[in-house]
Formats: sequence, C-alpha cells, structure tokens
Amino acid sequence: EGGHQDVEVRIGAEARGEDVDGLREHRGRDLRVAAGWLAIALLVAVFPANIQMVINALHSNSQYLILTILRLPVQPLLIWWTYSYTRKRRFPKSNDKTHSTGKI
Repeated sequence: EGGHQDVEVRIGAEARGEDVDGLREHRGRDLRVAAGWLAIALLVAVFPANIQMVINALHSNSQYLILTILRLPVQPLLIWWTYSYTRKRRFPKSNDKTHSTGKI
C-alpha cells in the first residue's frame, strides 16, 4: 500500500519537472553531514574521559595502562575520518552511465 503511494508521488513530482533523485541525493548528503558533525561532537565529548582513564590507570598500576594510552591517538584519527564524510561531494546522477560502467 505504501509503495503504491510512493510511486504516485514520484510520478507526480516528475510530471511537475522536479528532480526526485537529485532531491533524494541532496537530503542524503545533508543527513550524512549532520550525522558526521554529531559523531564528531560525541568523539570530542568523550576524549576527556579517555584521558581520565589513562590517569586512573597510572595511579592504580592497572594492567590496562597500555591500552588506555593507545586509545588516545585513535580518537583524532576517528575525528578526521568522520570529518571527511562531512565534506561536500558531487555524486553522479542516477542516470549517469559513466559511473556504473565507465563508458558513456
């Protein structure tokens, strides 16, 4: 039932000359950017806790000291990797044959 309604909406939008696939790609890109920034905020927010874990491990002579230290450089890498997904990219149109086959 819902699929039929989606088809009607798509056909109506295409009849009005709207770029349905372009709108979907734009929304997907916006969602990816928003999710990326939220993930970066989370990674930044938990970084002080990772530092505190190292301090606690130092004071208690924990067997996990090395692991807590190794976690620290991973955090900036995760932030950088997540940031790369917030950058605007050009996605090929769904009818662009060069993307899927390499030929026109």
